[in-house]
Amino acid sequence: LLTRQGWAAKQSVFLAAVFALSLIAAPCFAQIFSASLVAPSSLPMELDVEINAGTNVVTITMRGPADRWFGFGFNTNTMQGYAIVTELSGGHTTHERNLVAVGDPGVPHTTQDLNLVSSTITGSTIERVFTRPLITAEGYNFENYQLGNPINLIWAFSSFGNPTLAWHGASGRGKDVTVQFAEEPTPVQPRSWGLMKLEFKEITQEK
Repeated sequence: LLTRQGWAAKQSVFLAAVFALSLIAAPCFAQIFSASLVAPSSLPMELDVEINAGTNVVTITMRGPADRWFGFGFNTNTMQGYAIVTELSGGHTTHERNLVAVGDPGVPHTTQDLNLVSSTITGSTIERVFTRPLITAEGYNFENYQLGNPINLIWAFSSFGNPTLAWHGASGRGKDVTVQFAEEPTPVQPRSWGLMKLEFKEITQEK
């Protein structure tokens, strides 16, 4: 049998948990869908569209003649539906509108959803970059474009050099051109996740 002194000398064992927190970077990706058009025209007419499915933001880059109006119509093979038109009137302005029919360009949207990012003139060409929401109250949305289906486009500019919207003339328009959006996964800011490590060690204590 152990004496009282023996019990006093006996060591008690306790378990203590030591926690260590480590961080790892887990890459995540945003889905980016993009399409480009270089129109077969006598003047520069180019269009780039990028859809960010993570932020629901569409970036639109238009290039065209800097000395006259020009524009692009979306998801159509005729003069009808959603279009973006740039004019030259006391400076360059760009607006969204609904084309009604051949000979009837309609009117600009009541609410304009384009946000100008940059406007640059190089030689006789102007490049204007905009962002807009993927879905807007006006009802023309881009969310179906990322499904991979071909999209029809039309384009036009003033073959007479008119600075503001008017008849484009026979040589200042084109249709039956298609683009297809392709997915381009792009790494974005890594996301940090916490891992908990549980470690046991013995702590001895005399009574």
